[in-house]
Amino acid sequence: MTETSSRRSDYARLLDRAIRILAMRDHSEQELRRKLAAPVMGKNGPEALDVTPEEVDKVVEWCIENRYLDDERFVRQFIASRSRKGYG
Repeated sequence: MTETSSRRSDYARLLDRAIRILAMRDHSEQELRRKLAAPVMGKNGPEALDVTPEEVDKVVEWCIENRYLDDERFVRQFIASRSRKGYG
């Protein structure tokens, strides 16, 4: 596999991971960045992904542009959730 195609597949894996994370619940941009940079659990324990900050930036931008990631929506839902639970 060439370096270019390897980077494309890394980007695709990172984008897939971001979409799976955001499918569970809304996250803030900061939370998503932290989770994308963190090691993932593999069959043999934690596995570090070889991701660059530029790749994380590119994936986060894609998520924002395609409305998968929205800090304002996250805050509204976070506040509503805490209000329902009796906080504040």
